[in-house]
Amino acid sequence: AETVNGAIELEHQESDVVDVKTVNGSITLSGKAQDVDAETVNGGITYKLDALNESGYADLKATTGSIHLYVPEDIRVEGKLKTNVGGFTVDLANHEILDEKKEFAQKSTSFVGNQQSSPRVKVNAVTYTGSILVKDR
Repeated sequence: AETVNGAIELEHQESDVVDVKTVNGSITLSGKAQDVDAETVNGGITYKLDALNESGYADLKATTGSIHLYVPEDIRVEGKLKTNVGGFTVDLANHEILDEKKEFAQKSTSFVGNQQSSPRVKVNAVTYTGSILVKDR
């Protein structure tokens, strides 16, 4: 789905691939999708992931908005988070920070959450002026 001005909402979806892009508007996703690409210029991204049957990935990019990702505790999460101006919070009950950099104009972290769980989702989340939150669902 693509739009220039307007929000995109996909609730309770079950599909192999989700590819959504908007210029001015937020993106709200919930459900199970193996592979997710979500991108917005002016707006935030919220993704509430349901349990997956197979491993997948989520590529989430926002230029001037925040990214919120909610994952179930029975999915292994391997994440890379990057922001220039904002910050990030990994609020998973069971996670380990693998790498963290906090430079003047770029902050990044890599983490693994729910390590004993399977399947896994690889997360790449990037925002320039927003914050990133990864939290148990």
